[in-house]
Amino acid sequence: MSMMPLLLPMSTCSAITAVTVSVLREQAEMSSVVVPTLMVLERYTAAEAAHYLADSCAVLHAVMKKNMTTGDVCDHLCNLIKLVCGESRAFRVQCIQCGLLESVLEAVKYHSNHASFLFNVCDILILLAEEPALDAMACRFDVVSLLLHFLSSSFMSDPSFIALSLQALHAVVCLSASMAEHFAKKQGLTYLCHVLEDNNTSLEVVTAGAEFLASLASQYDIARDVIATGLIPALLRVLAVNRARSPADLLACFQTLRALACLSIDCVKTLLAAQAVSTLVATLRSLAAPATANQTVNQTAGAVSQTADQTADQTADQTADDQVTTECVWVLYQCSTTQEGCEELQRCGVEAALQGLSPAIAPDHDI
Repeated sequence: MSMMPLLLPMSTCSAITAVTVSVLREQAEMSSVVVPTLMVLERYTAAEAAHYLADSCAVLHAVMKKNMTTGDVCDHLCNLIKLVCGESRAFRVQCIQCGLLESVLEAVKYHSNHASFLFNVCDILILLAEEPALDAMACRFDVVSLLLHFLSSSFMSDPSFIALSLQALHAVVCLSASMAEHFAKKQGLTYLCHVLEDNNTSLEVVTAGAEFLASLASQYDIARDVIATGLIPALLRVLAVNRARSPADLLACFQTLRALACLSIDCVKTLLAAQAVSTLVATLRSLAAPATANQTVNQTAGAVSQTADQTADQTADQTADDQVTTECVWVLYQCSTTQEGCEELQRCGVEAALQGLSPAIAPDHDI
């Protein structure tokens, strides 16, 4: 069970930090001393820890190097690093420059079955991706390959860890065009396709993967690789196996399909071949379906007792539904730019599905 952080006066925090950092500096090789000392530092709030530990990166680095094979030390130390990285830009830069991140990455080979440590490693990479200096470091130590290994079927099968690994990969790969190119050369999109197919009922994995793919599509020319790896059919299969869910739960997938549709005419043709039009038209119909008589009666009866929170939830749901509708319409518009797309739209009855849409949802040009 995680411990609640302590809210201490600033002068007390300063004194405790001075003592604990001194202990870590002098007793860095004694794990029986280091672990409880790190636990004391973890009890601070993140902001306090950042304020007083931002200049202690070298001390933490020394502790990591001398205890790299000791799981408890690495676990508590990475948790502390995560806390401070979240609050201090100076500490994030120091992590990259002084070699602390390098040691954290090296420690992974000793603790590949230590879940909490690996979660912290992913969180640290996500936080450090805010700094441009991570780009060269991530390339030199091939962080992309490490994160792709995290996604492999032989590694951890926890959907939460897979989703977090995807988020870390997203943060690192989108640092620069050279990093995205390195990701492509490592067959990264093939990994991503397999992850989506193997975890197609996990919303957190599907959302993380779709958001990553949408970012890549919006920044880089990945059309050829997207087609070659089968990512478009994979996304449509995700929608198919989750058809019982609310379309709003899969908003990230619809947004990604729109991003991919805008990449090239070949991506549009791939969408058509994968029966995207019938899927999207069916989604529009489901979102436009009127409430049944029983639903109307129940809504009327419950209106008096409806709370503000319930009203807010309904508003949020409607907003999400409108977003899904918008994404569907834009993908259908891209499909209408080809002759075969127009024929497919007519066959699927798109005119009826589009009736009654808000003018704000329709694209700039008619479908």
